[in-house]
This record gives sequence, C-alpha cells and structure tokens, in this order.
Amino acid sequence: MFRRDHQKKADYKEIIKRNMSVADSSWKQLFADSKTPDQWATEKPKKGAAQADWDKMWDDWSEDIKSLEDTPGKPKATEKHYSQLSPAQLQLAKAELALISDTAVELATLAQAQAQEPSSRLIKSTDIATEMKKLFLGNAEATLTTVANDQIFGASSSIINSGDTACTAEPANGKIKTLLAAMSCIYQGEQSCQAEDICFKGQTAANVWANGGAPNVTAAKEIAGKCTTDEHKQKTTYHTIRQALNTIARLVTTKSGST
Repeated sequence: MFRRDHQKKADYKEIIKRNMSVADSSWKQLFADSKTPDQWATEKPKKGAAQADWDKMWDDWSEDIKSLEDTPGKPKATEKHYSQLSPAQLQLAKAELALISDTAVELATLAQAQAQEPSSRLIKSTDIATEMKKLFLGNAEATLTTVANDQIFGASSSIINSGDTACTAEPANGKIKTLLAAMSCIYQGEQSCQAEDICFKGQTAANVWANGGAPNVTAAKEIAGKCTTDEHKQKTTYHTIRQALNTIARLVTTKSGST
C-alpha cells in the first residue's frame, strides 16, 4: 500500500481522515486555539496524547481535522462518512478504524525509514558483475578453474587446520572474507562426524574437508559450480522454490534450544 515514493499519499491520508471523523468531540477540540476557540491551533497541544505522538502526527492530524470541519466544531456538509450508523455500529467502526489507522501509520513510518537505499559500493557500481565476482571469489580476475584457497579464505589459508578454526574463529589472515568461504563452511562435507551432502547430492566423495586439515579447494569449486548461472540447469519456478523451502523446513531440527 505504501511504496517508497508513495508513503503518505491519498490512501494513507484517507485512512487517517476517516479515523479522525469518528473521534470524540473532546479530541477534536484539541485542535482549536485555546484562546480563540473558533480558530485553529497553530501549536501542538500538551495534553490528549503523548508528546512523541504529537510530534509524529501533528501535521497529519491537523490536515485531517481541517478537511472535515470548516472551523473548529463546525463540520463540513460534504463530510458525513458514518452519519447513518447506529450508536452500536459507530462504536464498532471506531475500534476498526483505530486499528487500521495505527497500522497505516506504522507502514508509512517503515516506508519512510527505508526510503533511502543504503550506501554501497555494489549498489553504486557500474560493473555489478565484477563486484559480485569479487564478493564471491575474492578476486575479479579469478575463475572457478583458477581460484585458490588464499583467494577464497585469505592469505596464509594454509594455517587453517580445521573447519572450526576457519569458520568459528578468526586467525590472523585466515578469517572468512568471501561468499564462497562462507558457503564452504556450511556446505563442504567433512571426513567424519559431520553431515555429508548437506547442500546437494553428488559432491565427489573424495572432496571432503579433513577434520584436521585446510579447506578443500576442489570442494569449494564444486559448490561454486552449483551456484553459477552457466551450470544451473533446473528452471526455477514458484513451484520449485516452494518445494525447496518445504524440504528445508522438514530438515530443520531443534535440540536443547539450538536449531
């Protein structure tokens, strides 16, 4: 309902106005000047709502009450949204409109907060493909054929002597630096005691991460190959995505508070 370029347009304003139209007269009087009751107030009241709410909503509420009344306490003849409702129906309408209005305000607030795209070299790049390659492989010049452990895991990757060392600690010059390194930590099969083929069936049995060894670069390349467009054979559809999510959900387990 609230696109980034449409945070507070007609739909939002109509909701807030409808909510204002069923408000009690005591609430509407807060928008009248305390010294000149037939004139609109020019400053926020100090009662009736929290100061934070007045700061957030003053402009919107002021606009709405003025669209409903010619002057304080004198409704416009053209604004009779719920005049045909019985008292009981009006009370129900008030509750519903209050909920809808609160939701609209929160959505508009979120939309405004997200209006600015985060500053990012990737977003601003004129060559996203190169930036993505650097993110994935660590080097824009690397390929799946030529990429080495040092490019994936950082210089001196040979000091990494186990999956725990690489993935849960940050040894000097050996911490996770690339997307492929992170994927290797999750998906590379281990020699023993860990789940095999957690990501996909068909990893070469010999391409495992030895319990006391460095990452297996061949296994990393194999995982990368499954994630690149040129080796992706299956057509992605809504059905295949849902099927994958359902499969993942069935595989998730929880033990002792850990998932």
